[in-house]
Amino acid sequence: MVHSSFVVGLTGPSNSGKTTLVNLVGKELRKSGYTVHTIEESVKKIFNEKWSSKYKSLYEIIEGNEYLKFQFDILNTLRDNIFEAIDSKYEIIITDRTFFDILFYTLAFTQMNTASYNLCSICLEYMRMYDLVINVKRLDTIDNTGIRKSFIDLGYNYLRFEDGFFEHLVPSSCNKYIKIKNKDLEERVFTTIKIITQEFQNDKNRRQSRDSKR
Repeated sequence: MVHSSFVVGLTGPSNSGKTTLVNLVGKELRKSGYTVHTIEESVKKIFNEKWSSKYKSLYEIIEGNEYLKFQFDILNTLRDNIFEAIDSKYEIIITDRTFFDILFYTLAFTQMNTASYNLCSICLEYMRMYDLVINVKRLDTIDNTGIRKSFIDLGYNYLRFEDGFFEHLVPSSCNKYIKIKNKDLEERVFTTIKIITQEFQNDKNRRQSRDSKR
């Protein structure tokens, strides 16, 4: 898909500060004069709008037999939001979570069958939309009480699996991959802005060079 927008995805384990980082980085980039669109993580919104009349919580969906359908709703919403932002010709688009996050939760909470394999394949294909993927490491230690209770309940092994999955498997699925490891939030914001602006300019230069050769 040929377009002029630079698409960035923030991925990583739960409670790593992705949403906070997306909002702060988007705000600072706009101050610097870039046209930026941030796409919020849509799980809660989709649940409230489409699923809350049938289920009391997300965990009821996970325990039932419709979680895969729920994940397809999330995938389609993220895809449509990216396409809409591209059509609006924003210079930089930043998403809170990526299609790889959808792939992870599909693998973690569904039985693998033809439908789930199909969803995972689509997720990997859609990762090509991203010009840059930033893996945000968890701010808290694995046993810190600041981790959301729901994920503590899933246990230490789940959290280690989640950390390892995003640490080692994401790079193979995207065009450009960079890790953010800073402990301090202000440093994270500064580092993320620096990475995005540098990669945005590099991408812009490549596009101009390619166009000049036509």
